[in-house]
Amino acid sequence: MGASRVDAPAAMEPRMVSPTDFFPKLSTPRERKVDGENRSFKQRWEMDYLFVKTKNKPQCLVCLQILAVCKEYNVKRHYASQHEFQFSKYTGNLRLAVIKDLKTKLKSQSPVPVPTTNTEKAAIKASFLICEEIVKRKKAFSDGAFIKECAVKMARAFGSEEMAKCFESV
Repeated sequence: MGASRVDAPAAMEPRMVSPTDFFPKLSTPRERKVDGENRSFKQRWEMDYLFVKTKNKPQCLVCLQILAVCKEYNVKRHYASQHEFQFSKYTGNLRLAVIKDLKTKLKSQSPVPVPTTNTEKAAIKASFLICEEIVKRKKAFSDGAFIKECAVKMARAFGSEEMAKCFESV
């Protein structure tokens, strides 16, 4: 007996053709996750490339630059391009002494002090107000009237209205 239409394969039935049928299917790009690549600072980089670990980032002991990504390629490239000529001559105990000296200099670097008292904050605010006036008026500090106005603004920034009046009377 003959096959009926019900037994016919589905591939024989007509179907709609879409524009995507003519182009190859591209895979969707995946974003790389640097955190998942287990990049960590290697202790030997200190001796080989003069780098130390600072806040989970490699920092050069010579120029204090902090690299964005903790990869040996980046550390090695920085050392080779910036400092290899100067520091490759130091080996063994002499290199250890240089590293110790550079570490001491790094630790002696003091961070920028952050104003803590109201007086310090007011002084910073006053200095910004003075800078703003200088920029607005394009004046030199030799202009007495201009400096007087700046002193009045500074006194008001400190919250001393009577000092502002004293400056105005000068």
